[in-house]
Amino acid sequence: MLGEELRRLHAQHKVEGSGPVTASEAGWMLRAIEEHRPESFIELGTSSGLSTGLLARMLHDNGGRRLVSVDVSERFYKDPSRATGFLVPELYAGDRVTVELRSPLTSIDVAGWEDTFDMGFVDGNHQHPWPLIDTLCLLPRLTGPKVLFHHDLNVYKTQRNANGVGPKYLFDQFPESHRTRYRANRGNLFSLRLDLPREQVEELAIEGFQLPWTGLRWKKGRPYVDAFRGVLRDHYSGRLLEVFDDCTERFRVADRAS
Repeated sequence: MLGEELRRLHAQHKVEGSGPVTASEAGWMLRAIEEHRPESFIELGTSSGLSTGLLARMLHDNGGRRLVSVDVSERFYKDPSRATGFLVPELYAGDRVTVELRSPLTSIDVAGWEDTFDMGFVDGNHQHPWPLIDTLCLLPRLTGPKVLFHHDLNVYKTQRNANGVGPKYLFDQFPESHRTRYRANRGNLFSLRLDLPREQVEELAIEGFQLPWTGLRWKKGRPYVDAFRGVLRDHYSGRLLEVFDDCTERFRVADRAS
């Protein structure tokens, strides 16, 4: 896919006010896909399906075979009359890449799959610690270079209560050698290289969990807490689980809107 085509498709299909990736941000993901040529890709946060459809076209041109996109809702949050991912068929009609839309699911569900993916993109709940949880859930499913994109590094700057600080907290924990912030859209897109020793990832996660939480919406979030504890038991150390348990008690977050 050429840059001009990407910009044209983005302008034609974007839904104003829905917070999708910009065309310039998608361009940086295209460069990474051209470099690493992932055969399989996982996306968290389908929404309208704009980024999903663009990613499918990028994969199509660069040896990709499979794209799975997961969303917590079966309906597009800006217009419930439309299904989540409704733009995908308009953007990608090829047959080289199998596109699977799965909802209602979260990264915690993905952690329990046997599937593996070469690369991923997270654009879901930006409240802390959700971006960290998403990263820890996807890590066991990632292979190859283990490159994981995250969106909305700057979103907290535009919020009155700064609930969406999760991507910023996550970015700050990683060493400069394993994080890249892209110039597009004032640095709103970044990627992490997760090919660190598992012990180092756990230390980064511990530091992250100990920052004050703005999310998980305690009253509705308890099932997620319990399910994520299972992910920690299966893939990480008892120490990380202990810290997470301590933080769930320290940072009980009142039920609030995203």
